[in-house]
Amino acid sequence: MVQHRSRLATELELCLGDGLPALRSAAEDLGAKSVSMFLIQNGRTIRNLYMWPETGEPNTERQLDEALDEALRDHAGYASERSPMARFLDENFRPGGTSFLLLSCGDHRLRATVAFGFRAPPAAKGRIARDVPVTARLAVVAAWSVHEVLRVQDELAIVNERLGKRKLIERAKGLLQAEHGLDEQQAYEHLRKLSRQRRTRMSEVAKDLLGASHFP
Repeated sequence: MVQHRSRLATELELCLGDGLPALRSAAEDLGAKSVSMFLIQNGRTIRNLYMWPETGEPNTERQLDEALDEALRDHAGYASERSPMARFLDENFRPGGTSFLLLSCGDHRLRATVAFGFRAPPAAKGRIARDVPVTARLAVVAAWSVHEVLRVQDELAIVNERLGKRKLIERAKGLLQAEHGLDEQQAYEHLRKLSRQRRTRMSEVAKDLLGASHFP
């Protein structure tokens, strides 16, 4: 994937990283013994953004099976220690936590989730869910927003790259037509033939031809 980061997006990501440690205070307010912030991307990978207490594995990425992705996508609230979700979080992101309170923001393409871990089930699960500090809710929205900006920028960079390659091909076709009297289809076939002969992409052939003083 083409990577592109604007200055603003980079600054937002740095600010997010500086702000996420505030989740520790939110966890302590809830009586939680741990807190994790992670991203789920395209239902395929889950990447950790923040953990407290630290385990020495920041930004750990794991593959996510379809069933668990659906469970995470549809779940909001408390996950008991016997649930598949709690076992996954315990094994992959928060050793020591046995049950979790989750908050999420996003959609099937990208979701940010914060998970507060408890060593024992809270006495009043409903009250715990209602009392989640505003800090935690804002952190989830902020994490999703920043990484959504980055995701969109990556997609735009790919689109721009493809458009650039298409423009090269169109310019090369036009030059072939002008220099050799070929029609549009013949010019295209000529570029494709050269691409096969050289075992390279048509856009690279077009670039070489546009920079050459003559055509083969």
